[in-house]
Amino acid sequence: MNLQIPFFNPKHLSLNAIEQKFNYIQNWNTIDKINWSDYSYCPQVRFKIFHTNKQIVLKFHVVEDSIRAVNNTFNSPVFQDSCCEFFIGMDDINYYNFEFNCIGAVLAGYGADRQKRNYLDTKYLDNILVYTSIEKHPFELKIEKTEWWLIAVIPISVFHYNSFSNFSEIIAKGNFYKCGDKTMPVHYVSWSEINLPKPDFHCPEFFGNITFE
Repeated sequence: MNLQIPFFNPKHLSLNAIEQKFNYIQNWNTIDKINWSDYSYCPQVRFKIFHTNKQIVLKFHVVEDSIRAVNNTFNSPVFQDSCCEFFIGMDDINYYNFEFNCIGAVLAGYGADRQKRNYLDTKYLDNILVYTSIEKHPFELKIEKTEWWLIAVIPISVFHYNSFSNFSEIIAKGNFYKCGDKTMPVHYVSWSEINLPKPDFHCPEFFGNITFE
C-alpha cells in the first residue's frame, strides 16, 4: 500500500478550518482489510489525512454495530473501546503508535515492537488536539449502530524520538487500524494487509509506504 499525504498551510487550525481543508481532499482511504477469519466483522471505516509541515491532521469516519468508550485518560487501554489507530515509523527500526477511542482518549507509544515500547509522556500527549462527534464522557458498551468521526492534530513536537524540522523531509512507513477488543463483534481491520496467524497490529513488516508532499 502507498499513501501520499498532501500539504496544506492553513492560517489556523480551528475545527472549521480543518474541515474546509478536508473538503479539498476528495478521496477517502478505506480501512477494510480482514486479516483473520475468526474476526470477520468489518465496520465501515475510512480516513483522510494532510500535513502542515508542523502537524499531521487525521480524520477517521466510522459506522459500526456497537460502540464502547470506557477509557478516558492518557495511555489507558483505548483499544478495548471503539478505537481507531495510526502507526508510523520514520526509521527502519522504531515506530510510533497513536490510538484513539471514540471520545478522544489517547494512547501513544514508541519502540521497535509490541514488547519494546515506551508510552509517550503526558506533556507530549497534552499537545495532541482531538475533536470527536461523540460527547467526551465514558460509557459502557451500547449495542446500537452508530456513526461517528474523530479528528486528531498531532504536532511535530510529539515525534521527539526523531530529529527533523518538518514532515516534508520524511519518507515513512505506517498503517491505519480499527479495532474493539470489548465491542460486539470484536474486530481488527487494517488499511494495509497483515499476514500473521493471529491479530497483531504491532507488525512494521506489513506497514505501507507513506510520503509527505
